[in-house]
Amino acid sequence: MKITTTQAEMLLKFNEQGLSIADAVTKTNLLIELSDRLKSGKVAFAYKKVNGEIRYAIGTTCLDIIPNQNLPKNEKHCNGNHNQRYFDFTCNDWRCFNKTNLLEII
Repeated sequence: MKITTTQAEMLLKFNEQGLSIADAVTKTNLLIELSDRLKSGKVAFAYKKVNGEIRYAIGTTCLDIIPNQNLPKNEKHCNGNHNQRYFDFTCNDWRCFNKTNLLEII
């Protein structure tokens, strides 16, 4: 399996956080799955917020299903290899989270 530089960085970051290589690979694969599913439709998932709270979200990055008034205007917001940006259907706005804080896809 060929991995991208971003995936390799995530593997290293998870390993630095004390995860075993096997757990780091599992978490990286979960992130890849979330990213792929967000591109094609609505996805329910959970992540840990910076303040420690758990957020359950229903989101997407598929521009075809986001209301026109909510289409992104500023692509630079939340950019970076370690953040996952998504449109949150609960609050009707864009959010992002640190990829290392993804807990599960529901």
